[in-house]
Amino acid sequence: MENVKTPALILCGELDYRCPIEQAEQYFVVLKRLNKNVQFVRYPEENHQILNQGKPDFVIDYWARTINFFKEYLY
Repeated sequence: MENVKTPALILCGELDYRCPIEQAEQYFVVLKRLNKNVQFVRYPEENHQILNQGKPDFVIDYWARTINFFKEYLY
């Protein structure tokens, strides 16, 4: 993980069983401890289908964070 140079945005639903939140948290903690540029957002009571079936406020937040992340790091 020491070689990670790309900023990371981790968006994860608490009930996502395809990509368990524990794995996302572990990845985040390791990157943070290595002083890497990483952000982590947990969506309570959401699963892997957050963008299709999630609460509207969470879907808006998810896309806003994604767009802002790309604006910041791709321009």
